[in-house]
Amino acid sequence: MTIGVWDDSDGIIDSGVFLDVNGLSCANQPSLAATVNPTTTCGPQTVTLSVNGGFATGSYTWSAPASGGLAATTGSVVTANPTAATTYTVKYSDINTCPGFPVTTTVSIGFTTPPALPVSQNPAGSICTGQSATLTANGGAGTYSWSPGTGLSTTTNSVTVCTPTITTTYTVTKSVGSCISSTVITVTVGGSSVAITPSVSSICAGQSQVLTASGPGPFNWISSSGAFPPAIGTVTVTPGISTSYTVISGTGSCTSSAVASVSISAPPAVSITPSLSIICSGQSQVLSVSGAGPFNWISSSGAFPPAIGTVTVTPAISTSYTVISGSGSCTTSAVAGVSVTSTSSVAITPSLSTICLGQSQVLSASGPGPFNWISSSGALPPAIATVTVSPNTLTTYTVISGVGSCTNSAIATVSISLTPSIAITPSLSTICLGQSQALSSSGAGPFNWSASSGATPPAAAM
Repeated sequence: MTIGVWDDSDGIIDSGVFLDVNGLSCANQPSLAATVNPTTTCGPQTVTLSVNGGFATGSYTWSAPASGGLAATTGSVVTANPTAATTYTVKYSDINTCPGFPVTTTVSIGFTTPPALPVSQNPAGSICTGQSATLTANGGAGTYSWSPGTGLSTTTNSVTVCTPTITTTYTVTKSVGSCISSTVITVTVGGSSVAITPSVSSICAGQSQVLTASGPGPFNWISSSGAFPPAIGTVTVTPGISTSYTVISGTGSCTSSAVASVSISAPPAVSITPSLSIICSGQSQVLSVSGAGPFNWISSSGAFPPAIGTVTVTPAISTSYTVISGSGSCTTSAVAGVSVTSTSSVAITPSLSTICLGQSQVLSASGPGPFNWISSSGALPPAIATVTVSPNTLTTYTVISGVGSCTNSAIATVSISLTPSIAITPSLSTICLGQSQALSSSGAGPFNWSASSGATPPAAAM
């Protein structure tokens, strides 16, 4: 058994009791030996680190700066990929190892920076699908290896021809002995399709249209009239006439194109039916628009109708309605008038009358008008307030006052009476001077007498 007192360099005196299984003590630790293979590298390589000298029950822990590139940190054998000259430290521990007396050792590897390996592409820039490019590694003598091998004419020469179907990054390495150089190069495959949105559009004179090209770019625009748009993906055009716009996407011979047309249209005609209407107070009127739309309404009084083609309005007063069809500056308009009138009473004077056959009767209508007459028999009187009628039979006359559905009416009846027969007995008589003669009238009466001379007889049958 070993009793130890030590300082871990932390300013605190530590102590412990250790069981010396292998007959060791803190003063008798195992001796470690570490090796690295190879002992020096040139460029990116994998090296093997080994250590021995401990017991099978012990464990090893490796450490190094980031440049050491340790693949693992525990075990008697580990690998690493150093990027610079590096010193590796390995620490051994087991049940007998005293914390105050760590068992460590180091091993170093030399590192030589490999020579540069420039790579060129011909032709430079992107290539189209199906095209080829030559890749040349300008590193001089050595053993070359290209990866991935897909689309390459060779993977072991300094010069290879690539025909990738998609954009691909190639890695080339050159080995001279244990010195390895490595470079990557990306070959871009272009030639993708291009499209313009919208491909067809129509605007009014003076308006603008946004055209957006989709594709890998870069973009160049050509127009059939006016100035060419700028070489960007989204452009705003304001043609004076109908114009075709072509966008070319890509570079060199690896290009594709698309065409969009922008037409200049005149504002469409618009009308309202009915354009003039008369309604009574409280009534409604349907107004229908013919035209391309969209539609927006304006009224001279009251709320604006909704933005649709057919609206129902109920104005409180006579109102003008204007509809605007179209959008932006490409609009046209139409106007409709709705007159509101009140329902007025109407009467005919006289409302009842009797005339003899062949006689006439004057009928007068009172009210706001205009007036229209209807008769149950005979010709219709003229459309005026006062009419003269000469019916042959009992006739009813109706006058209608107002317009549209806002009207009122009145009725008058004109009856026809027959002329009664009448006789005087005697019809001839002779008397002496001073004598009298009785005259008797026969008929329906009443009777009125007249004399050619002297006093008028009384109104009686005599």
